[in-house]
Amino acid sequence: MPGPAPKPWRLRTRPHRAVTRALLHADGPVDTPKLEPREDGRPWRPETVSWWASVRRSPMRDEYTDSDWQSLLALAELVDRFWQTGNHRLAAEIRASAGEFGLSPRSRMMVRRKIDRVEA
Repeated sequence: MPGPAPKPWRLRTRPHRAVTRALLHADGPVDTPKLEPREDGRPWRPETVSWWASVRRSPMRDEYTDSDWQSLLALAELVDRFWQTGNHRLAAEIRASAGEFGLSPRSRMMVRRKIDRVEA
């Protein structure tokens, strides 16, 4: 016995449904904070200062809330410790955390963000 006939093609494929998203409303523009001196007086490594400046210039900055900037400050601590110690275990944590904020091409692709480049 050969079994039942296969379903028609249109019934076998999944329809491409539009992704729905909740729209969150912010109170207003959020200032991009500077990397303030630490309470214990330790200076930030130059690589961390450069990284923080690049985050502040990132087009994603407009999507961050105050709480996001607090989490980014915690990430800055990891970045600073990585450059101080060279501990490659920290690199994995930094990569994962930076991805949460859309700081890599792949993570922006996952949240469907594309940087519009203006040609000179």
